[in-house]
Amino acid sequence: MPGRAGRGTLRVMRILMLAPEPVFSARGTPISVRERAEALARLGHAVDLATYPFGEDFDAPGVSIRRAARPLFIKDVRAGPSLGKLALDARLKRLARSLAKRNRYDAVHSHEEMGAFGARLARGIGAAHVYDMHSSLPEQLGNYRAFQWGRGFLTRLERAAIRKSDATLAISASLAAHARRVAPGARVEVVENAFDVFPRDLDESGAAVLRKTLGLAPDARVVAYTGSLGAQQGIGLLLEATARVLAGEPRAAFVIAGGGPGLARWKKEAAKLGPRVVLAGPRPLEEMPAFVALAEVLVSPRTRGRNYPIKLCHWLRAGRPVAATDVPVHADVLTDDVARLAQPTPEGLARAILDLLGDAALADRLGAAARALGEARFTRARLERDLGRAYAPLAAREPRG
Repeated sequence: MPGRAGRGTLRVMRILMLAPEPVFSARGTPISVRERAEALARLGHAVDLATYPFGEDFDAPGVSIRRAARPLFIKDVRAGPSLGKLALDARLKRLARSLAKRNRYDAVHSHEEMGAFGARLARGIGAAHVYDMHSSLPEQLGNYRAFQWGRGFLTRLERAAIRKSDATLAISASLAAHARRVAPGARVEVVENAFDVFPRDLDESGAAVLRKTLGLAPDARVVAYTGSLGAQQGIGLLLEATARVLAGEPRAAFVIAGGGPGLARWKKEAAKLGPRVVLAGPRPLEEMPAFVALAEVLVSPRTRGRNYPIKLCHWLRAGRPVAATDVPVHADVLTDDVARLAQPTPEGLARAILDLLGDAALADRLGAAARALGEARFTRARLERDLGRAYAPLAAREPRG
């Protein structure tokens, strides 16, 4: 294909991107998928984004959204494994094959469980393959007891995806190290998220509205968590710590905004702690700047995993002090210089939150350091640079005849 993409690549490529997600929706991987597709388009490439029949369309020059057919009786898809997701993946593969027959692609860019399939598809049409690794598939399955039977299969699928790809993109350094252990000799690049879908400015007026609608006292000192309520997120640990914080700070209040299969359970647990603990349920992405502005302290109680929560990108840039568990999943981003790290126990997490509520100078210092890190690291410019570096060897190849 003629032309030059510029900014780190040698020529324009036509890319088939496979995203087994409801793109766009306000949760981690769909946000990442959108940002990567838009960044590749800004680099000058043409991206056909093949995704699920669910999600909001978005307008991005250079990105064409192609949606798979919806299987009968499936009206939505939640995060994590499910039988419905298997049916959706089958329809997505059918769409990908159809697109590959009708169009000439220079590369196939596959997210998550589409990796091994995408590698085979790319090889069949003589295109390069890029595997975008947002998590370790078998480890992610460890969060869902009902699906443990599939862990061995996903281990083999993950290894095949990494080995058979021209490049594997990992969203964190620890995930990249895991990929290199799984497939020694594979080309693995770290390409972190930017999370620029959030507005730069916090929504202070929206925070004032939330304070009223959530029934919070005017002088309540809000500790907030936003994100999914999945097993790996540590919501149980957070609620145990909450009781200790409420006892230590009479004006403290907790707001947990997010959804998922555990919502009903956590609402019951939160109700035992009284009206100063509010589970706001799933909220639209547009409200997140208001929730962050509402918070005096943001808390990440995650206990396991390799991929750090990408909401940290937004939290750091917001300049709010963060209390987080001192576990490997946070180590790629958080240090004592930018956050209050805590032992992953109810006592440890409560102590970290109380430290930030009780020491304004500490909170201000960590918030300022967090903002400096976020604005330097989690930017569109850096995402484009890293994607350009990862794609450069592929763009240097001669186009297919």
